[in-house]
Amino acid sequence: MTDIVSVRVVLSDSFHVYYDITFASHLNRGDKYSISNYDHTLMCYVNDFQPQRIGIKRNRLLIRCESRYAMLSNDYFAILTCNDRAVAKISYNLSADDSVSNLTTTTLTHAMMESIVVEQLSRKEFYQLEWDKLGDYPGITPIKQRAIELFRWKMFNERRYIMNLKDVRPCLNFTVSSDDAQYLTNPLQNFAKIVDMTWNVSDDDLSSVIEEGNGSNLFQTADKYFESNQTFYILHHIGSLLWGAGASLAKMIESRMKVNGDIGFIFVGTKAEITLLGEKYPTLIAKIDEQNHLELQPMNVKEFLLGVQCELRKMDLRLSSDALNELNIGLLLRSLQNTLPKLSLSMLSRFVTKGLAERFVKRVANTDSVVEPQSAMQLQMIDSRDIDWSMFETASLSVDDVMHSLSSMVGLTSVKKVVADMASLERYARLCQQQGINISCVSNHHMIFTGNPGTGKTTVAKKIGQLFHSLGVLSKGDVITAERGTIVGRYLGDTENNMQNLFAQAKGNVLFIDEAYSLNTGAGDKADFGNRVIECLLTVLAQPNPDMIIIMAGYQNEMDKMLDSNPGLRGRFTHYLHFEDYCSEELQEIAQMRIASRGLKLSLSANETLADAIGKTLRDKTNGFANARWVEQFADKAICHTANRVLASHLFTQDYLVTITSEDIEAAYNELTIGNNYAKPKIGFA
Repeated sequence: MTDIVSVRVVLSDSFHVYYDITFASHLNRGDKYSISNYDHTLMCYVNDFQPQRIGIKRNRLLIRCESRYAMLSNDYFAILTCNDRAVAKISYNLSADDSVSNLTTTTLTHAMMESIVVEQLSRKEFYQLEWDKLGDYPGITPIKQRAIELFRWKMFNERRYIMNLKDVRPCLNFTVSSDDAQYLTNPLQNFAKIVDMTWNVSDDDLSSVIEEGNGSNLFQTADKYFESNQTFYILHHIGSLLWGAGASLAKMIESRMKVNGDIGFIFVGTKAEITLLGEKYPTLIAKIDEQNHLELQPMNVKEFLLGVQCELRKMDLRLSSDALNELNIGLLLRSLQNTLPKLSLSMLSRFVTKGLAERFVKRVANTDSVVEPQSAMQLQMIDSRDIDWSMFETASLSVDDVMHSLSSMVGLTSVKKVVADMASLERYARLCQQQGINISCVSNHHMIFTGNPGTGKTTVAKKIGQLFHSLGVLSKGDVITAERGTIVGRYLGDTENNMQNLFAQAKGNVLFIDEAYSLNTGAGDKADFGNRVIECLLTVLAQPNPDMIIIMAGYQNEMDKMLDSNPGLRGRFTHYLHFEDYCSEELQEIAQMRIASRGLKLSLSANETLADAIGKTLRDKTNGFANARWVEQFADKAICHTANRVLASHLFTQDYLVTITSEDIEAAYNELTIGNNYAKPKIGFA
């Protein structure tokens, strides 16, 4: 075949693309031509299974292809083959108006990666079928890329086989990190078959292996599961290997692993689990090549929209042009407005099922005309009426609600600024990711809270959990509270067990450790079990994206001493928030809000008496002063005195019932100050 002189690419609509290719000389009509079309994520739009009309006019080749998915604005490339041999790569950008730009053509040699892919996939139908299945999964680009790279080894070994030489095997151990590990079973099975079609594939739940082995001999059970050579073992729930009996199973698996062996292990879990696995079993991870650590990222808008089409295609459903446009525009607008949650495989599955298919079925099932032959298209065409945006809008409202709730808190100006900046940075990173732009941002959000009691640390921690859950950083968003007394054990090993249980409970949440400075009783006290808590915390603090935020709180000076006690501790915390004591005006506002929330009000004189009482308390306070906690207790006692006074008077007019008087405030203050260390007991406000 002669060199290509020019190429023209034209879209007649989103599903049909024309290639007009001119060569330097006449073409042989006996040659067989075909085109495969991909986007930059290796999603296959057109292959040999799609209808292709091919025309040859002397030195011109005209190919009309039907795409399985709508081709929206994106970067694409096509591989032209002649007699099952890749000869050219055509790259181009498709804009929103279907115009083509940045068109380039590359002549392919046998050694180029594209040639390898097409040659291997077209040589045996089995590979083509498995690659076609793998290509239908969105959001798994690293898996597809690694499958392509391993074809190079396959071709190399085929040449060695011809020369009667043994195979030189690549490393067939992998880690795959994803927040949607439960959705990767099928694509990983396709991947394993592409890597070596002669091997078996076994999908195993490690927690089930451990549970079955606990009743007998774990090693016998493990031998039964992992006894076969020439087998890929896809291992799920790898967190089970990190504690208890799982450690023995991990050692057994490690003994079976070889860098270039006749058995392969694919460890599937979250990035935090993969990181912990490497820290706990460095020898095991050393048997996995660097390029075999495959990390999946959340999908951008284009990948998500393509994933919607993929899932619908499996159900023999498709989007109408109107639905496709509305979905595309709606996702992009929410992305630009920073109101689009993290686009994951789990969200994709829920949206297709709940946000499209269910509404489509309900609508069409009530349409009598679907029984008519001419209306059969109604049975598979989803239109814009079937789109339910509620699952996207819930998350965006939650972010706004949390930020509004935080801003309505009294005082805490510097704290609010830091939290707002954190939220903006996370939203910005998510926006870039959804547009297909990867930027380097903070991968964890662990925090140090310093300040006196009652300054809002626990309340803000709860809002942090809600905020980062809404932003998609935390999977749950609750707050798990702990302190030295609940986690430090009395005997050797108790503390480690307590920490394992605490981490399991705090997964997806905020772990709030109050009075954290008490974990370190002195820099030289190595026997203190509190130091074991800090060492256990460091394993989580070192993880990127651990689905957990650790907040350690306490007095500023004491927290500084604790952070200085371990060289690696201070640098693990990204954010330091100091909670200032409330001033008298802020404390009075807190008291007024507390009273108003009970449906009561202060008389003018009571309001003045309250201000005098707060000012007097602040002048006489000591380090034990509890700020908002004190003033809320003060307000509650005033309400109690109001109740006693009203019941004793038998005057039940509406205004009298709901008004707190100066006498109520004075009685509450006198009661509250007796026995306290932060103010001297006095009666009256002279």
